[in-house]
Amino acid sequence: MKKIIISIENSSFLLSICINLNNKFLYIEKITKKNSSFYILKLINKLLLDNNINIESINAISFGSGPGKFTNIRTICAVSKSLSIGWKIPIIKISSMKSIALETYLKTGYKNILAAVDIGKNKIYYNIYEFKNNKIFNLVKEENIEVEKVNFLNNKIICVGDGCINYKDILVFNNPKINLNKKIIFPKSIYNNLIARENFNKNKFDNLYNSLPTYL
Repeated sequence: MKKIIISIENSSFLLSICINLNNKFLYIEKITKKNSSFYILKLINKLLLDNNINIESINAISFGSGPGKFTNIRTICAVSKSLSIGWKIPIIKISSMKSIALETYLKTGYKNILAAVDIGKNKIYYNIYEFKNNKIFNLVKEENIEVEKVNFLNNKIICVGDGCINYKDILVFNNPKINLNKKIIFPKSIYNNLIARENFNKNKFDNLYNSLPTYL
């Protein structure tokens, strides 16, 4: 019997909940510019009730850890921890940038992806991901960096996130092979769920009390 993981993502204005049941994604989303905490449990309950899923059948919970909107990621982290304790299931923390990278890979085929968040003053919070044999690898450690210093991209690469859009001129000048995705991609729980399943299968769970979101 396949394991059931419920995933929550709300590092942007888009709140989404996803459950993968029998290789089918059960997905619900809502734009929440304010009071996202009001909707999280309501959407979770709706998804469970509409699909006749018992709480006892859920094996793990995952959440998008950001970076993103401070209040949103703090809230989903708290909710995920509470459900992990209440339902007695493990918790899995997934970088929201990694979810964006996976969506980009699946939709474009690019195997090298730079995900970047604009943190102001010509700086970005970023990571570079590489896809090999349908697995995702971090090529660098997530960190802040001055945009001018992103000049080591020798491979064909696509750049996603507002950090790429806002500093496109600098990035393209220093990295001629870069391809900019001009569309803002919001992290979604579907891709969070796919990554979380890989972690679950490897028994890679997070410590409940150290599972903190990424604040910028």
